[in-house]
Amino acid sequence: MRFGCLYVPELPWQAFLRVEPSLEGQAVAVARGEGARAEVVAVSPPARARGVRPGARLKEALALCPELILRWEEPAVQEAAREAAVDAAAAVAPKVEEVRPGLLVVDTQGLEKLHGGDRGLGSALLTAARRLGLSGRAGVASGKRIAQIAALRSEGIEVVPKGEERSFLAPLPLTALGAAPHLVETLTRWGVATAGALAALPERGLASRLGPEGLDLWRLAQGRDDEPLIPRELPLVFEEGCELDHEITAMEGLLFLLRPALERLVDRLACRGFSCGGLVMRLALEPTGEAILPVEVAAPTRDVPTLLALCRSLLERRPPDGAVRGIRLRAEAAGGRIEQMRLFGLPTVSPDKLAT
Repeated sequence: MRFGCLYVPELPWQAFLRVEPSLEGQAVAVARGEGARAEVVAVSPPARARGVRPGARLKEALALCPELILRWEEPAVQEAAREAAVDAAAAVAPKVEEVRPGLLVVDTQGLEKLHGGDRGLGSALLTAARRLGLSGRAGVASGKRIAQIAALRSEGIEVVPKGEERSFLAPLPLTALGAAPHLVETLTRWGVATAGALAALPERGLASRLGPEGLDLWRLAQGRDDEPLIPRELPLVFEEGCELDHEITAMEGLLFLLRPALERLVDRLACRGFSCGGLVMRLALEPTGEAILPVEVAAPTRDVPTLLALCRSLLERRPPDGAVRGIRLRAEAAGGRIEQMRLFGLPTVSPDKLAT
């Protein structure tokens, strides 16, 4: 068995970068909380270079980097980025396990020739993530947990050759294996600080001293990783949206925000091989209202201008009752129309173009 892992670092920050590409290259921090308790949960690379770290108090971050751009956590934006990472992994392999948001493992059995070997599989994971506005790292190994370690420690693509799992893990600290703090403390008192030193211990008596958790860690240090993949159910409904820091009343301003949201939706649908079969607009209105507008789609399509024209037509017929302060788009996946290629005669109109 071989497993691939896709890791999207600083996912809350990358979630905002998908929505606001102009933030690229800026010192940005995503914050949570209010007042003196507000803390940083994710930072951009320029902010990290200035010394800002996740977990720092907001006041400390601003003292280190006065020009820091702040964004506050938005559940809709974060969830869309999380699901986009799942879509990227699902574009490469049908079985996907989400270990945590931004960390995904796929079963690569039978896919070696399709992607050109282990390195090609890692490249496919990163390419799919980039198509959806995410940058990541990839790891490939013969165990699920070892593939995660490889992805977390890589700078791009890390491939652990078959049979070399133990030598790959040997120089790593115990924390890199995901060891619990109490196990790290106990093993450090024993003079065991690396996976290689742990793997060299005899198995006899280890379970009685460290318990099942310690024995499992020892087996991992030896490169024996047989934990099965637990695939999650892949969604057939895709959502994108954003909250606004100002109110919008003009039609053109609303359409200006709808276009990039539709583009992100279509990119995710295309990544999974689907088209948009149905669309629903949810507009958050000032002060606490909401407008739910179903958009009728005659045939599955991935054409953004067509979907935008349908949204505009609906908004002109049913304008919102107040100023808009948030947008959510919900698309239902549908298979595209297909046609058998003709051996003789003139080519017919493409089913996608005909649907559009």
